[in-house]
Amino acid sequence: FVPTDTVITDNHMSSISLYTYAAFGQLNYTTGKFNLTLGSRFTHNKLFKNNLASRITLVYKLTDRSSLKALYGESFRAPSLFEQNFTTTTYTVVGNSDLVPEKNRSIELLYIHSFNKIFLVFFIFLPNYTNLVKNSFAQIL
Repeated sequence: FVPTDTVITDNHMSSISLYTYAAFGQLNYTTGKFNLTLGSRFTHNKLFKNNLASRITLVYKLTDRSSLKALYGESFRAPSLFEQNFTTTTYTVVGNSDLVPEKNRSIELLYIHSFNKIFLVFFIFLPNYTNLVKNSFAQIL
């Protein structure tokens, strides 16, 4: 049995802390066969400061059972403390303190049709990522 506050090995993270605050707002407007939704999320991260990510969605109701949907969205993901700092004593896992937040701007186009409890969806998703956080493997000598 190991108590939950016990550090089994030095992983270079015991003295690191981080805080993130966020606020979200959304507006919705419907007229006739159109529905427009606008939303934004403001995030403040101790390490990466301020970010505003927004999304806009337009839905056109073709019939009672089918619709077309167009979306534009922006996203932000700060690297986790693990991705930045965690290092095993054998250096088989090493964090990267140079990581920066990944961001994405995407466009989505959808056709949706309902068959009572079954939905048929055709969609196109076009993402554009920058600073994508990904794993890499180094050769151990």
